[in-house]
Amino acid sequence: MTKRSISEIRREISDLQAEILRRTEEAKSELRAEFDAKLADAGLELTDLYPEFAPRRIVAAKEVKVTQSVDPKYKDPQSGATWSGRGRAPQWVQNILEERKMSLQAFKVTAEFRA
Repeated sequence: MTKRSISEIRREISDLQAEILRRTEEAKSELRAEFDAKLADAGLELTDLYPEFAPRRIVAAKEVKVTQSVDPKYKDPQSGATWSGRGRAPQWVQNILEERKMSLQAFKVTAEFRA
């Protein structure tokens, strides 16, 4: 019995792993062709057997919640730009906060900016 080197064993392992991958892909390809033929003969689709694999229906798009626009609560006295008070504060609000060194909470209660 000949003693093999580590590099020879690694090369053999690598070759065997490549062969496993090749044979796996070949087996999948053969099975898929067989399944496709059987499904076609029966007039079925894969989703008839496995409905959980069906893509989401476009019907779901109709169920999307329609958001209503919200009236603005705050108004920039200089530019007239408005903000509903929801989401991220717009740049004009950020500018006022920085210029006046005030918090967002203070901004929201200041009557000067009410729309």
